Amino acid sequence: MSEASDILRKQSLQFWLNVAQKQPLMEADLYQGAQVKGTLVSTDAECNRFRVDNLQTVMGGHKQAVLRGTDVNKMVFDWPKN
Repeated sequence: MSEASDILRKQSLQFWLNVAQKQPLMEADLYQGAQVKGTLVSTDAECNRFRVDNLQTVMGGHKQAVLRGTDVNKMVFDWPKN
C-alpha cells in the first residue's frame, strides 16, 4: 500500500470508531426522494448497511432499522459536543 492509502484507511477507521463511540444524529437523503433522521450506530465492514436507532420517516418511527447503502444518496451528521 502507498502512504496515501494508509492515511486514508486510518482516517476511515477513525471515523467509524467515532461513530460507534459517539453515535451521532444523522439526516439521510435517500435516492427515492425520502428524507430520514436517526442516530447512526454502526455500519458493516463494506459500508453496505447502516444501523440506525430511533429512525424517523414520513411513515413513522422505528426503534431500530438498517439502511441499505445503495438507498442512501447523502448523510449529514450532527456530532455530540462532548
